[in-house]
Amino acid sequence: TLTPSLGRLDERRIITQEVAAAQLRLFQRAVRGRIEDRTLVDEEHELWSVGQHHGLHTPLLDWTYSPYVALFFAFEKDDPRHESENAYRAIYVLNKSYVEGDDRCPEVSILEPRKDDHGRQVNQAGLFTFTGYGNTLENFLVNSLQEEVLKDVQEEDEPRVLSQFICKIYVPNEHRTECLRQLRLMNVHHASLFPDL
Repeated sequence: TLTPSLGRLDERRIITQEVAAAQLRLFQRAVRGRIEDRTLVDEEHELWSVGQHHGLHTPLLDWTYSPYVALFFAFEKDDPRHESENAYRAIYVLNKSYVEGDDRCPEVSILEPRKDDHGRQVNQAGLFTFTGYGNTLENFLVNSLQEEVLKDVQEEDEPRVLSQFICKIYVPNEHRTECLRQLRLMNVHHASLFPDL
């Protein structure tokens, strides 16, 4: 599921505002004297994005404009333990225009941080979603679609209609090695996506 790392600490896969606030306070203290731009400490979303790139459990989900970068991250890590149970990897596609447009989905924000000291954000064509507390991205999105998009849709047509806003693409694991080889030829590999030391 689309669960931010902070949500994975809860068995319900939900982030509460209290847990997020406590995590952010701890991180604000931890970065004192360690980052040059002190204004980041006061800008919640910018600070979350710094933490995201340094392994902090955050309420952010990573996204990319590039299908090639998404494919790299889907296949990057070998997972022999789970590959026997599941023969696929997944790539999610989100309709960014819908999420951003006219307060249609106010619980979900698209974030493109100003700060990128290490070049990762640029090289990964990255951005984040920040979802309101107490529910999942999928639920917030479906709830926002209920009144104007799904109200007149037949139940059997809902998956087709929903796929215009969010969908999950399955890619067979058997293509992993060849896919990573082809991505390397396109200069999509670990060193190009993580250009910092």
